Amino acid sequence: MGLSVVLQRPPTAKGTAFATLEDESGVLDLIFHKQFYDQYKEQIREEAFLWVSGVVQKDGEAFQLIVKRIDRVFEEASAFDDFAIPVAPGAHQKHNLVR
Repeated sequence: MGLSVVLQRPPTAKGTAFATLEDESGVLDLIFHKQFYDQYKEQIREEAFLWVSGVVQKDGEAFQLIVKRIDRVFEEASAFDDFAIPVAPGAHQKHNLVR
């Protein structure tokens, strides 16, 4: 599970989409094959947080996850109402993460 920080769908990739997922331990590159992306594109594009599973692929020193399953992290949009993210010691900035 992590925050989806980048989503790309290059025209040269024949419908494959790529995303980067970030959590407190680092980042992971995700691969969504065309058929999977087409089926779940609304969720992939609109959800800030993704819970994914799939097949790990190693390419040299890099790892990617070929996504085979995606689930909602939060079922209700109200889970983020008045969500506060610390921006400096003692300060908070209020964000509405619901799109």
